[in-house]
Amino acid sequence: MAAKRTLGIGLVVVLLAGVVTAIVLGQGGGEPAGLQTGRGVIGSEKLAFFADQRVKDVFAKHGLKVEVDPAGSRQIATATDLDSYDFAFPSSAPAAEKIQRDRKAARTYAPFSSPMVVAAFDPIVGLLT
Repeated sequence: MAAKRTLGIGLVVVLLAGVVTAIVLGQGGGEPAGLQTGRGVIGSEKLAFFADQRVKDVFAKHGLKVEVDPAGSRQIATATDLDSYDFAFPSSAPAAEKIQRDRKAARTYAPFSSPMVVAAFDPIVGLLT
């Protein structure tokens, strides 16, 4: 009788270990459930931004997984099949304007912009920092 009891307890322990392992392995590794994937073509200099884990985490927090393909802005505007993407994010304003005209974009978004400074003197440096 003691042998049956020991065998029963052993089977319960093995079963519980299997269930716990399945739960832990089932939750890790893949993308979180419920993420909506968006594909975009971006100016190549933006690749580091989209590859940053902090940026990926913010997108995931908002239910998004963003996949991007880098390309030159002119290439995005003239030679890329934009029908296979959810968004285009070129670096140059002329390329963005061409895409807007060609696609008859009803809405556009400027998620951020920053001034480019080629040369600056002390008074300007103070304003930009």
